[in-house]
Amino acid sequence: MHAEERRLSRRLEQFQEDAGGAAGAHALLSEAFTPTWELVECEGEDGHVPHSRSGHTCAIYKNRFLYVFGGFDGSRCFDDLYVLDLETRRWKQIEGKGDCPSGRASHSAVSDELAGVMYVFGGSGSHFGYTNQRDLYEFAYDSETWRLLSPGSEDQPSARYGQSMVYFREMLYVWGGTHGTNYPTDMHRFDVCTKQWEPVQATGELPSGRYRHQAMVKDSIMYVVGGSGITRYGDVYMFEFDTGMWKKLNCTGTDLADGRYAHSAVLRGNAIYLYGGNDGVRHDDLLRLDLESRVWERVPVSRHMGVAPFDAVPMPQPEIDRSSTNSPPGRDFHAAVLRQDSMVIFGGSSGMRRHNDTYEFYFVARLPPCSLKNDLGMLLERSQTDDSWRQLCDVVLCTQGQPQVYMYCHAHMLAARCPKLAALVAASAPKTTAKAYLTRLAQPGEMEGSDGLDELLRDVVDDEGPIQVPLDVSPNCAWNLLYYIYADEPAYGLLTIAEVYKLFLAAQQFEISRLAARCFRQIKVRMDVLSVIPILKLASVDGPQAQSVQDFCKYFFMLNYPKCSELEECESLDPRLLCELMRLNNARRTTNFAGSMHDMEYAPDYKSYAAKSTFQGDMRQLLVNRVFPDFEVVVEGEIIKVHKFMLVSRCHYFASCLLTSGMAEARSSRLVIPAQTAMNYNAFMTFLRFVYAGDDVLKVLVPHTAMYLVEAASFYGLANNRLQHFCEACVKNSFNDRHVLQLFEASCKLECEAIRTMALEYIVANFSKVGTQPDMRKLDKGLLLQILAGLAERLQPPA
Repeated sequence: MHAEERRLSRRLEQFQEDAGGAAGAHALLSEAFTPTWELVECEGEDGHVPHSRSGHTCAIYKNRFLYVFGGFDGSRCFDDLYVLDLETRRWKQIEGKGDCPSGRASHSAVSDELAGVMYVFGGSGSHFGYTNQRDLYEFAYDSETWRLLSPGSEDQPSARYGQSMVYFREMLYVWGGTHGTNYPTDMHRFDVCTKQWEPVQATGELPSGRYRHQAMVKDSIMYVVGGSGITRYGDVYMFEFDTGMWKKLNCTGTDLADGRYAHSAVLRGNAIYLYGGNDGVRHDDLLRLDLESRVWERVPVSRHMGVAPFDAVPMPQPEIDRSSTNSPPGRDFHAAVLRQDSMVIFGGSSGMRRHNDTYEFYFVARLPPCSLKNDLGMLLERSQTDDSWRQLCDVVLCTQGQPQVYMYCHAHMLAARCPKLAALVAASAPKTTAKAYLTRLAQPGEMEGSDGLDELLRDVVDDEGPIQVPLDVSPNCAWNLLYYIYADEPAYGLLTIAEVYKLFLAAQQFEISRLAARCFRQIKVRMDVLSVIPILKLASVDGPQAQSVQDFCKYFFMLNYPKCSELEECESLDPRLLCELMRLNNARRTTNFAGSMHDMEYAPDYKSYAAKSTFQGDMRQLLVNRVFPDFEVVVEGEIIKVHKFMLVSRCHYFASCLLTSGMAEARSSRLVIPAQTAMNYNAFMTFLRFVYAGDDVLKVLVPHTAMYLVEAASFYGLANNRLQHFCEACVKNSFNDRHVLQLFEASCKLECEAIRTMALEYIVANFSKVGTQPDMRKLDKGLLLQILAGLAERLQPPA
C-alpha cells in the first residue's frame, strides 16, 4: 500500500470506534427515508392485463409473484387468474388446470408459502346474497393446478361472502361475512392436512357480525379491523388461537368513529397498516396502528414520484400535503398483500369507476434482493449443461435405474451443507490420497492447516475426471436434494406426492433434517383420499425412517374412514395392516382419537419446518475454517485462500478469469491484486464474507472497510448493487461534524464518487458547524474549491 493510502487508512480508523458497525440493512438505509408510494407500471404478456375489477383477492408467492383471482366489474364476476412478476413488472394470464372455481367476488384467499399453494374460500356470484359459495379450493403455484378440497356440505361454514380467512399452523380459520341479509359470527377452521372442517368454540368479548373487514395473524393472535354490518365499525379485536378467546382493543389516535369497511390492511412487525376503504366516502389515506401503544396515526409519505433507484441512497424529505404525492386515488373493495419491505395494492373501486392499477408502498428504502441462493442455484444448473462451468466440478452423482442420470457438483458444497453425502463421496474416491482429502473435507471443523493440499487436489480429480458416486435415488429426488444443498429451497413443486415421499426418505438418509421436515409437511398438505393408500403401502415397508408418514396416513385414513374404506385399493393392503386400521376405527369411537393424534403429530413438526435456515452460516464456515481452498488471492502481500466455485458463482469478474483456461489466473490458481488499487486486506476479507454468506457481512461491516468496497460490487461483477448500498449507508451513517471531512478527503483520494457526493452534501448542509473543525484547514485547495462550489450552488437564489 502506498504511504498516502496508509495515511488515509489510519485516519479512517480514528473514527471507526465512534461510528460503530452496521446495525442492519434496513436500519442503515432507512434512517433518513420517508415511506413512499410508487405506481407500478406494468405490461401484459401478449398485451393481456387484468380487467378493471373490485372484490377480487390477491396473494403473494416467493415475495415476488402477485396472484389476482376473481372480482366484479359491475355486471359479472370473473373466474380468471393473473400473476404479476413484481420484478419484471409483467402480467401473465394463467390457464389453470384441474377443478377450477367458478367466477366470484368478495371471497377469501390466503397463501401458504411452504406448501406453494393458495387457498380460496366462499364468495358470491354476481347476484350477491343469492349465489353465495361455500366451497374451498387449492391452487398449486408451480404446477398451475386447481384442486377442490371441500365442496358444499353441512359440516362446514355456511355459504357467505365478505368473510375473512387466515392461515395458522396448518389450519384455515374463517370468520364473519354475510349471507346477504344477516352477519354470522361463527368461526370454523379447516385442517389442510386431514381436509376436515370443524367449528371453533370462542369466548370473551365477541365482536359483532360484519363483512368486508380485514384479519391478520401475528404469532398466535388474529387481529380483526373494521367492517360493516348493521352499522360500520372502526374497532379492533384480537383472537387468541391457543385459548379461543376474543378481546377488544381500546385504541386511540386518528378518529375511526365513522367506521371503515372494504379497506385493505397488512401486518408488518408490530404494526397494522390500513389503506383506503369506505366510511361514507372512499379514502386514500394510509393509517398505522402500533399494537403496543394501540395508537392510530396517519403515515406521512415522501414527495417522490416513485422510489429511489438502486444506485442512490435516499435523502431526507419534508412532510407535505398528501395531495401532492403519488399515492393511489381513494378506493374500496381493492386487495393488498405484504412483501418483505412493501405493501402492494391492486384494483378496487372509486365509486365512479373500477381500477386495474397496481401501487406499491415502501416502508423502507428499496434494496436489490440478496442473490446468494440464486447464484449458487444457477451454478448448479450451469454445471449440468456448460462444459466451462463443469470443469470446476469434482463430483458426479450417478442415479440408479435406466436411463442413468449424471449430476455434476462440488465436494466443498457437499461438505458445507451435507457431511453425510460428502462422506459417501469420500468412500467412493478411487485413490488413497483422494479418499483422505474427501474424508477430511467431510469434517470441516478439522480443516485448518492444509499441508500437502496441492498433492491431494491433484489426485482428487485425475485424468479420468471427477469422482463418480452411485446414488440409490431417482433422478428427480437426486436433483431436488442437490438443489436444496445449493439453494436452500427444494424445487419440489412439480413432484408427485410419491416422489416427495422418496425425497423425504433421501433427506433422512443424508441427515438433512430441515428438508425432511418440509417434505413431511408437503406430504401432509398434499394428502387426499386417492393417495393415502399408495403412500401407506410404501411407508409400511420402508422401516423406521418412514414411521411418521405411516402414522399420519393411518390418522388421515381414520378421519376419512367412510371414503377411504370404500376404495378398491384397500384390498391390496397387507392383511395385518388392514386389521390394524379396522381396530383403530373401532377404538376412535370411544376415545378422543383426533385430538390425541393432532397433539402428538403436529406441534413438533411445525417447529421443525419453521426452523431458521443455517445456509449463510454453512457457507461462511467454508471461508472461516479454510476448508481445503483451491485458489488464492494476494492483497497487500497477504495470501487469502478461497474456493473457485464460490468466486465464479458470485462474481462475473472471476468467472471470466477462471473459466477461460488461457488466463494466467486459471493456470496458476492465483490472483495478485495490484498495490495501486483502492483495496486493502481487511476490506477484501469483508468483501469475501459477502461473497460467501451474503447479508451476514453486516455483522462485521464498519465504515473503515466500507469505504474501500463501494466500487467493489460493480468492479467484481456481483449480481446487483446490494453490497454497494450497504457500504454507502454504513459510511453515511457515520457522518458527523467531526469526521465528515476525513471521509470527504478519503473518498476523493480513493475515487469513491458516491461517498464523495454524500459527504459534500452533508458538509454544505451543515457548514456552520463543519466549517469550524480543525481538519478544514488541512484540506487540499482542490477539495476546498469543491466545498465552495457546493455552497455557491446552495445559496443561489431560485430562478
